[in-house]
Amino acid sequence: MRLKANTPSAKVQLSTRYHRSYGCAMKRGLHHAQPQGTFVEPSQPVVAIIEDDASIGRALVRLLRSVGWKAVVFASAEAFLHAGRQEPIVCLVLDIRLPGMSGVELLEHCAAAGPSLPVICMTAHDDVQVRRRAAQAGVVAFLPKPVDEQDLLQAIQRALGQKIGGEGQGARGECKG
Repeated sequence: MRLKANTPSAKVQLSTRYHRSYGCAMKRGLHHAQPQGTFVEPSQPVVAIIEDDASIGRALVRLLRSVGWKAVVFASAEAFLHAGRQEPIVCLVLDIRLPGMSGVELLEHCAAAGPSLPVICMTAHDDVQVRRRAAQAGVVAFLPKPVDEQDLLQAIQRALGQKIGGEGQGARGECKG
């Protein structure tokens, strides 16, 4: 939905979005969800990428955009948990080895919080015990790095199919700290 910039409802909406979005500058109703992240339209469902390597995060955002999905990058599990989001997150693409809280710890935290988002894990350090913990937390896919683009896109499609079949498209998965 596009609002004319000089209408009262547009001014209120932009002001509200500004205050809820890390204090970053606003342009044309778009907001910056993470200092290193991506501009997204607030009303669109988003795939959240939790990846500490900025170049991999940017590459994944470009890949998802190329097939029409919106994406935002978080540099850590803590950044994801503490983010004030307006857009509905429909899927997580999660690196296992992160600074601070690991990807597996985030998975377990989200699983303990109740029904959660579909999650796709990726790692350069495959470990049987980590795979087991991830499977117990309900991951959709566990992909080795470097991630094959088609495998990732298929896993996201499968995850979105589960989300649509389970809770309905646009439902906001909750996983808060």
